[in-house]
Amino acid sequence: MKPHSKLKRRRFLAFMSLAFSAKTTFSQTTDRDASDAWMEALFLQYAEDPTEKVNKKNPSGVLKVARFADPTYYTTSVIGWTPTAQHSTAYKQVRVPIGFVTDFASIPAIFWPRLRPDGLYAYAAVLHDYLYWEQYLTREQSDKIFRLCMEAFKVNTMDAGAIYTAVRKFGKRAWNDNARRKAKGEKRILIKTPDDPRITWNEWRKIPANFR
Repeated sequence: MKPHSKLKRRRFLAFMSLAFSAKTTFSQTTDRDASDAWMEALFLQYAEDPTEKVNKKNPSGVLKVARFADPTYYTTSVIGWTPTAQHSTAYKQVRVPIGFVTDFASIPAIFWPRLRPDGLYAYAAVLHDYLYWEQYLTREQSDKIFRLCMEAFKVNTMDAGAIYTAVRKFGKRAWNDNARRKAKGEKRILIKTPDDPRITWNEWRKIPANFR
């Protein structure tokens, strides 16, 4: 097959995968080829203009987490990100406290066959989860910080670009869902942690005294 034909075929498959993924809204897949195609489609169609990039500041604090019995985690160390002085008016400092509950959901399930949720971008994902929960920045600002933090960790350019454009395109649902949950009184920052390794997040979240 000629290289040009192969490229056209790859793009066709990629955009077909993108359309299917958008319809199912991050339905989990075990087909790595489909996942790769979906990421390529996002990167080709929605990749940012490189001239729009802003200077980045290295994150601070080592990420340490503990786990409930189910795949839900909480931070046991403080992590953060600080913008450069040049961009301090556009981006505020991010400080994730000890006890913040996260499921690394900023990495969409469609990527899991290729990109494990706790990969090199896990630090950025926790920051992003926190920003999506607290919502003291706009969604766009939160997503930009997510990308900048991935760049600081030298995440592969295509992977970072695909993840970023995915949250830009599909993240509004999670943002709105978090706002509704907070309005109903749900909390995500622990003051008490379980001693029993069999305790699930769903059990622990039902006890108001566990949160601040």
